[in-house]
Amino acid sequence: MAFYKYSADKIFDGKGGILKNMCIVTDKNDTILSVEPLPATKDDILFVKGWICPGFVNTHCHLELSHMKGKVDTGTGLLPFLQQVVSFREIPIEKILEAIQKAVQEMYKMGSLRSETFPTNPTLHLPKTKVFCDITLSWKCLISSNPN
Repeated sequence: MAFYKYSADKIFDGKGGILKNMCIVTDKNDTILSVEPLPATKDDILFVKGWICPGFVNTHCHLELSHMKGKVDTGTGLLPFLQQVVSFREIPIEKILEAIQKAVQEMYKMGSLRSETFPTNPTLHLPKTKVFCDITLSWKCLISSNPN
């Protein structure tokens, strides 16, 4: 069975602990098999400068508003914000979906491996979207429009 080893200056264990001089052992599918002390010979370990940590969970986002990024004033209060949001309702669905995909990729790049959004504009008829990953067992991420 093929396996891979990863290590870093520090490994955050996801439970509040910071591990040093340890390596993460995975199978070919990147399922974590174990976390072990660094062996004396480190030739077969991919070492990264910095941290390794579990993926983050974005507990509140509105992906359907992604097409407004950088186009809506911030700090104006709720009513002016909502008025600006309404002014973007006539954007073509293709542009909105393109912006959502870009936002999902950005969240993944920044370490979010799970997020759920509930569209605030019912006229879009967007599916409930999840970016999910079992952050305790795998580093692989799946993107799905399946709400279950």
